[in-house]
Formats: sequence, C-alpha cells, structure tokens
Amino acid sequence: MNNKKYHPEQLDYRYRDFLVSGRIAASKWAWAKDEDHHVNTKTVFKDYFNHIAYVTYGAEISYLINDNFSVSLNIDAQQYERTKGDTQMNAPGGYEEFDTGAGIEHYSWMSGLSVEYRF
Repeated sequence: MNNKKYHPEQLDYRYRDFLVSGRIAASKWAWAKDEDHHVNTKTVFKDYFNHIAYVTYGAEISYLINDNFSVSLNIDAQQYERTKGDTQMNAPGGYEEFDTGAGIEHYSWMSGLSVEYRF
C-alpha cells in the first residue's frame, strides 16, 4: 500500500498483508475544568486544573485485503496524572474560592474493530 500516511510519533511494521502500528503521545501541559451542580443545596462547584501530565498510547493490527480495503483491530489508552486544582463555590449563602481544593485523575481505554476503504 503506497498511500498510507505516516506520522513521526507512530511506528509501523509490515509483514506481507499485515500492518502492525503503535503510537504514543505525551504532554505536561494538558488542562481540564469541570462544573458540579448540587441540586438539593443549589451549590455549584467549578474546578480548574493546569499543567496535567498526560499520555496516550495505542496499537493496531490491520489485514490489508488490497490497496484500497483493510480490516483493523485496535486498542488505545489515555491517562491523566493525579493533579490538584482550584475550586470556585457558588452557593445561596455566598461565593468562595479554594486554592488546590479539587483533585482530578483519569485513566481509560478503548478497543475497536474497523473496516476501511480508501479511494
């Protein structure tokens, strides 16, 4: 297959009609925010996080049926390191801010089966 797009952060290995790909990306500058509504107390918490260490990685194996058609199986994961952030609380009794009053951490993975036709 001559029309495959290559990415510098992606590693590819082809053996006959099989293509195995791996990828990884990371950053120390990810950010996140959330908004948490406590309906019974009519309180809203807003949290802000900066400079979160983030990494994503994955692998894929494809069977190349011909130059235009392939079937692939993949798995990908994401991870955000545990980080403290600032909180704003808006309640009927008033507004308050808390430095490093919130925390965040995330890990997830996803798998997929795909059929691709290139034209």
